Amino acid sequence: MTIAEQSRTHSDGRHAARMLLIKDAQAYAALYGQLQTAMTNAWSAAMRAGITNALDRLRDLGPGRFAQEDADTILRVLEASVGAEAIRAAMREPVINLTDAFFRLGAGEVGEATGVAINFLRPDLDALDVLKSGNLYWVGNSWNVRTQNNIAAILESYFTEGMTREGLTQRLSEDFASMTDRSRAYWETLADHFATKTREIGRVSGYERAGIARVQVRAQIDENTSEICKQMHGRIITVDKMRAQADRYLAAVSRRNEADAKDAWAMNGDDVDLEGVADEDLPADIASPPYHFRCRTVTVAYLG
Repeated sequence: MTIAEQSRTHSDGRHAARMLLIKDAQAYAALYGQLQTAMTNAWSAAMRAGITNALDRLRDLGPGRFAQEDADTILRVLEASVGAEAIRAAMREPVINLTDAFFRLGAGEVGEATGVAINFLRPDLDALDVLKSGNLYWVGNSWNVRTQNNIAAILESYFTEGMTREGLTQRLSEDFASMTDRSRAYWETLADHFATKTREIGRVSGYERAGIARVQVRAQIDENTSEICKQMHGRIITVDKMRAQADRYLAAVSRRNEADAKDAWAMNGDDVDLEGVADEDLPADIASPPYHFRCRTVTVAYLG
């Protein structure tokens, strides 16, 4: 083969790789948009129902000063709409279905890039089941304490300010509508976290089924790139290390142990410093992306 032919072949290969990454990114973005929309819409609908029920109950209480007992009653009414079980029920279908889709997308991306048909084995399907139930659990559990604290603080302000029940209806509606809008950012962040982590665990299964031993970290380098992703960009990570991290995370999720899950998969800030740390010496909790919330970094098979 001449130098010109070799150059054309190399160029064609790079072009195909770019097209594949673009295609993968588009597929991911479409699924992510579905998950984000479903979660935020479910939350908004649940809060609307909760506000309506709370206003009805407030009217039932009749005239008089709003007291601690009234706050406890309204809190129970709202909990029926936005508590852990209610939110899980509202988001169950999209979270379960799209967790499956992200996992299979990640594995499929590896298969398409390597030309290997990815067939899931029992461990892969077991991991997927844990992710489905775990993601659904965190939807309710991680929000529940935050919701209760925010709602309780708002309700407390009503009786400490000496407001009357009949004068409270407009204020209640406005305050909780504002809280609903502010909370959308939380659900968007959680959707992003579910999506990137589930996709990457799927990629780990894909690498294993394709016989890939090492991967390279690829960050999107621009003005928004985080410090951790700049330091991870280009590093070579063994699939064994990624599997160990994923297994530790999945084990924690199956036990519903949030602290262990966070320890298994670090969400890093800007203070991270990996300079001088060799690829093989990276901490066990820094292997697969996401390396932080809203992380755009991915891994690709390394054959070099």
